[in-house]
Amino acid sequence: MTTNATTSELDPATHIHHKWADVLRGCAYGDAWGNRNEFQSYAALTRTNKRGPELPAQLIITDDTQMTLALARAIDSVDPDDDTDALKSAIISEFVTWRSDPDNNRAPGNTCMAATRSLAS
Repeated sequence: MTTNATTSELDPATHIHHKWADVLRGCAYGDAWGNRNEFQSYAALTRTNKRGPELPAQLIITDDTQMTLALARAIDSVDPDDDTDALKSAIISEFVTWRSDPDNNRAPGNTCMAATRSLAS
C-alpha cells in the first residue's frame, strides 16, 4: 500500500494500519541494535552509561529482525479495509518468501523453519 497523504490526513483505520507497520519496523530496528547485548544483565548494560549501550557502528540483522520486517511488509501490503483473510495471506506469503530468501542465513530455529515449511505446502 502506497499513499502520498501525510499520516494526519489519513482516515483512522489507515492511520492505525500505518502505525502498526511503523511499530514493527521499530521492533526490528531495536532487535538489530540489541543483538550484541541480548544476554547481558541490566547492570552490565548500564555500567558505563545509565542510558545503556550506545548505537553500534553496525547493526546486526537477525532472523527475528527479518521476520519482524516481513510482518511489517505484510501489513503494509494490504488495504486497511480488507478482511482478515487478506492479511493472513499476506503474512503467509511474506514468511514463505523469507524462508527461501538467500539472506535467511542467520541461524533461524528449527521450529520457525518447520512452521514456514508447513505454510509453504
